[in-house]
Amino acid sequence: MVKNLKIKKYWITTLCMVFCSLASFAQDLSDAAIGFDAARTNVALKQHGIKDQDMEAQISMMREAQKRQYLETSKIENNISQKIKSEQSKKANTGKTTLASPEILAQEKAALIALYNSTNGAAWTNTKNNQGAWPVNDPNSVVTRDWAGVSVDGAGRVTMLNLSSNNLTGVLPNLNALTELSAIWLQGNKIQGGNIDTFSESTKLSLLNIQSCNLDGNLQSLMKLTDLQVFTASTNNISGSFPEDFYKLSKLLTLDLYLNKLEGDYSILGQIPTLTTLALTWNNFNKAGSLDYNNRSVPESFKNLTNLTSLRLQGHGLKNNLKVLGNLVNLNSLEIDSNKLEGPLPSEFSALQKLSFFTATINMITDISVLSGINSLQTIGCQSNSIVSIPSGFSQLSNLSSLNVAKNKLSGPLIDLASPKLNYLDISENYFRFIDIEPVFSKYSSFAAFSFRYAPQAKTDLAETINRGTGGSITLSMSDDGIHRYTDSDKFKWYKGAYPNGVLISQDESRQITISDLKLADAGYYYCLSTHPQITNAAIANRNLILERQPITLKITNCLIVEGSIKAATEKFHTNAANSFTFETTATGLTYEWSIATAAGTPVNAAPSNTIGSYSYTFSEAGDYIVTLIAKDANGCATTFTKTIQVIVERYCAKEPINFGFETTTPGLTYTWNSSDASGTIVHTVTNTTGLYTFTPQLGGEYEVELIVNTATSCKTLFTKNITVEDCTPIVSCTANNPITQKIHSLFINLITKLVSTPNGTDANVYARNEIIALSSYVAGTTNSIYNFSNSNAAVTFTFSQNGAENDVYIPKSASGAITSIDLSKYFGAQGTTAVTTNYSNGTNGSGGYVRNIDFCPIAECIPITGVINIVKKATAQAKKTGQSSTNSSSKI
Repeated sequence: MVKNLKIKKYWITTLCMVFCSLASFAQDLSDAAIGFDAARTNVALKQHGIKDQDMEAQISMMREAQKRQYLETSKIENNISQKIKSEQSKKANTGKTTLASPEILAQEKAALIALYNSTNGAAWTNTKNNQGAWPVNDPNSVVTRDWAGVSVDGAGRVTMLNLSSNNLTGVLPNLNALTELSAIWLQGNKIQGGNIDTFSESTKLSLLNIQSCNLDGNLQSLMKLTDLQVFTASTNNISGSFPEDFYKLSKLLTLDLYLNKLEGDYSILGQIPTLTTLALTWNNFNKAGSLDYNNRSVPESFKNLTNLTSLRLQGHGLKNNLKVLGNLVNLNSLEIDSNKLEGPLPSEFSALQKLSFFTATINMITDISVLSGINSLQTIGCQSNSIVSIPSGFSQLSNLSSLNVAKNKLSGPLIDLASPKLNYLDISENYFRFIDIEPVFSKYSSFAAFSFRYAPQAKTDLAETINRGTGGSITLSMSDDGIHRYTDSDKFKWYKGAYPNGVLISQDESRQITISDLKLADAGYYYCLSTHPQITNAAIANRNLILERQPITLKITNCLIVEGSIKAATEKFHTNAANSFTFETTATGLTYEWSIATAAGTPVNAAPSNTIGSYSYTFSEAGDYIVTLIAKDANGCATTFTKTIQVIVERYCAKEPINFGFETTTPGLTYTWNSSDASGTIVHTVTNTTGLYTFTPQLGGEYEVELIVNTATSCKTLFTKNITVEDCTPIVSCTANNPITQKIHSLFINLITKLVSTPNGTDANVYARNEIIALSSYVAGTTNSIYNFSNSNAAVTFTFSQNGAENDVYIPKSASGAITSIDLSKYFGAQGTTAVTTNYSNGTNGSGGYVRNIDFCPIAECIPITGVINIVKKATAQAKKTGQSSTNSSSKI
C-alpha cells in the first residue's frame, strides 16, 4: 500500500513538471524554445537563392511559422505525455510492478551518465535543489525522479527524458540502452553533433524531439520505431532519402524535417494518412542538375493526407500539380514559399475552408482570387510574386488580420479591406501612386508604424531618350501615362543629373517643365521626385514614400538646315478636287507636319506628324492659300518650307460639255453664241432664243466664248468670257504595257546594286563594267561609261555624259535596307527627267530620286550577239600558194 502511494505521488509530480514546462514555453517562445535557428536559417536561405533584400521578411515569416507549429506540436506532445503517464499509472496501480534486474538498471544509469558527461552536465541549468542535475559521482545512486528531467516507471526503467532548453553542449552519445523510452525532448540546447542512430533501439518511442541538435545520419535509423507519433527534427543534418518502407511508421502524427539535407522522392509520405503536421522545408529535394530541377510536382499521393492541418513545402522547386493540395480540406496552415509556381492559384484551393495561415512568397503567381472565398483566412503572405491586383473579394474576409503583398506588380486604387481584425498591411515595392493610396490612407495610417508599409514603390513612367536640336524646346513630364495618375496635392521637383545626385532645376512644383531655346549645355539626364503632404512621412522609413520618375536622357545636337522644296502634281489648283503635294529632298529620316492657311493666315487644315513626304487636300473654296511644311530630323531640328498657290473654281476638260446661260429680264431676245480657239478661229456657233449654250471643246487650250444678244429691233449687245480647257484624260506611262520594261528595270537595279557596293578608291567603270555595258544599249547616245559617280551615305548619283551639267541618275539610299526597285509609273520618255520613288528591302520607300536618258520603253529588245574573236597569224608561203591563212585557237567572248 505504501509503495502504491509513492508511485501515485511520483506521477502527479511528473505531470506537473511537464505542464509547467509547456506553459513556460508558451509564454517565452524564444528562438531557442521553439527550435528556430535564425543564423542557420539565414545561411540556408542564401544557399537557396534568397536575396539580401528579402532576407529580413523571410526570416520573420519563418520564425512566425515555427512559433505556430511549435504550439500545435506542443499540444500533440502534451497529449502523448498524458497518455504515457496514464498507461504507466494504471500499470503501477495493479501492484504487479517489480524492479528490473540490476544489470539493466546499471546499463541505463551508465547511458545517462555518458549523456551527462558528453554534454557538459555540470553546466546544465535544470538542477535538483541546486545540487546539480544528477548525482553522477555517487556509485550508490539510483536513477529516480530526483534526477531532473528523468521519468522512471515502477520497475525503475527510464521512460521519458525531458532535457529541453537545458544548456546541453558537446556531442550526443549513444542512448540505445534506454529501450523503455517513450518520449525524448532535447530541443533548445546547443548540442554540436551526434547521430540519430543513437535512438534506433528505443523501439517504444512515441515522441522524439531533437530540434536544432546538429545530428546527422539517415532516416533508416527510425525504421524500428513503429510506435513513433511525433518526430520533430528540424535544423539538423539528416541526409539521404526516405526509405521505401517509411510508410510502416504508420502512427506518425507530426513529421518535422525542416532545414535538413534530405533529397530524392518523398511521395512515400502520401501513404501515411495519420499525418497532421508535415514540414519538409529547405532540404535538398530540388537538386541542381536533376531532370526535374525547378520543375518539380506536388506528389499525387499527397491527396491521401486529408488529416493534415499544417503543411510546409518551401524551397522545393515546385511548379506543377499544386491542385492536389485542394484535397487537404483540414489544412489550417499552408506554406509553399520559394518555389517556381506560376499563374493563378488553382481553383481547387476553394475547398480549403479551414485555412487560416497561407504563405506563397517568392514565386511567380499572378492571381490569388481563389482565396477570396476562404473566410477563415487570418494571414496571407504573397510578397515577391507577379500579382497584378488585390482581389476585390478580400474586402469580405472578415477574419483577415495580416496581408503582405509587397514586391508584386500591383497598381490602381488600393482596396478597402473591411476586416475589423486587420492590423498589418504591406503593399511596398509595387506600382502604387499617391492617387491610389489617398482615398483609404486615413484608415490604414492608424495602424502601428511598422504595420502599414507602403514605401518604396516602383519608379513611374518609362525611361526615355529624347533627341532635340539647338534652338528648339522640350516639355518633360512625370506621371504622363495617358490617364490621371496623380492627385492635385502631389508636389513635383525636377532635377538634372543622375539620381540621387541631381541638381534641382527650379522651385516650381509642377508635373511638367519646359526647357526653351535649347542649348548644347542642356543635354544630360533628368528625373523628377514627387511627394504628398500626408502620405510622404519622413519620420517613418516604410511610409516615407517619394515617387521617382524613370530617367530622361536628353541629347542636343546643332541643327542643320534641311535642303528641299515643295512640289505639286500640277500648278493649277481647283476646288472639289484632290490637290497633291510632295517634298523633294535628299535628306533621310525626316518627319513632316503639313498645313494649309489662307493668304491672310487663317488655318484651314493640318495633317498629323508623319514620315511620308506627301500631302493631299481638297479645297472647298477658291482663293489664295499658303501650303506650309515643317520638316524635322531625328533630333527635332525643324526647317519650314512654304508654297503659295491660287485655287480656282472652274475646271474644264476637253471632250466634256460646258454649259453656259445668259441671265436677263429683257424679253424677246435672240442669242448667237460663238466659241473661238486661241488663234481666233471659230470652232463652234449656235443661234437660239433660250439663252442657253453647250460647248464641247475637243482639245485643251484657251478659248473665248462670245455672245451676241439681238433685240427685236436688231439692236446688238456683245458679251465675252474666256475659259481654259485641260486635257483631263489620264495618261498611262509606256512602261505599263511595254514587255521589255521589266528587263531594263532589272538591268538598272543590277547596276545600282553593284555601284552601292563599290569599295572606296575603286574605279566604278572597272568595278561595274559588266553591269554598265549590259544597260548601255538602252542609254540615250552611245556610251559604255558613267561619269561624276558618287556613292555617299545618302544616295548613288552619276551621269552618262562626260560633259553633262546635271546628273542623269539620283537614287536615294536607306539606312537599313537595300535598293530593290524604282517606281516607273510616271515615266514618259528618256529625254525628260522622271521623278521616281525608291523601294527598299526593309519595306520602306523614299522620294527624291530621278532618272534621265534611259529608255525604259524601247521598241525592240537588244539581244547580245555571240561570237568568237580569233587572232590571225601572218600567212606562210605555202598558205599563200594555196590561198589559205593560218589562225590560232580562239575563245568565245
